[in-house]
Amino acid sequence: MAQKLADQGTPGDLISDMLDHTTKVAARHYVAATPAIAKIKARALGKNSTYKELMNLMTGTPIYRNDVKDQRSVIKGVVAARYIGNIGKCGLDADTACEKNPIYSCYTCRKFHPFINGQHADVASALRAEVQVMIDQSLDLAENKVVLQLEKTIEHVCDVSDRCTSLDSSTD
Repeated sequence: MAQKLADQGTPGDLISDMLDHTTKVAARHYVAATPAIAKIKARALGKNSTYKELMNLMTGTPIYRNDVKDQRSVIKGVVAARYIGNIGKCGLDADTACEKNPIYSCYTCRKFHPFINGQHADVASALRAEVQVMIDQSLDLAENKVVLQLEKTIEHVCDVSDRCTSLDSSTD
């Protein structure tokens, strides 16, 4: 209960009072574990070289769009009612149906080879718009697993985008 209150922005003092704690120390731990703090820690961890190597294992090697020989392997689809056709190449055989769908799930697939100059920012923007629609229409955000899943996917999209941007800037 205390963590849910902290996640909703309840001050530590009020949490301590509600739980009848004699000190405010325990409540600080709940407040420190909010999703916003977790995102800050994840971004800081993203600067760590070991973390970067692990993230690189989650998707295939970034490539340039011009290097794709078989155009059927280029990933095209709709994200939040927006057509996006320049995010990467699928490493599956062209005739193999993908189990991951819609296309933004590619960002967590090892067969995905993101385009270095791909439309990753557009995917993140479309996903953020989709999350906002869900937030606007939802009555119980604390238990909305779809929103949480999309926010995780946005983090993956941003990680791939950052990786591709750093590769693109290092080749200039």
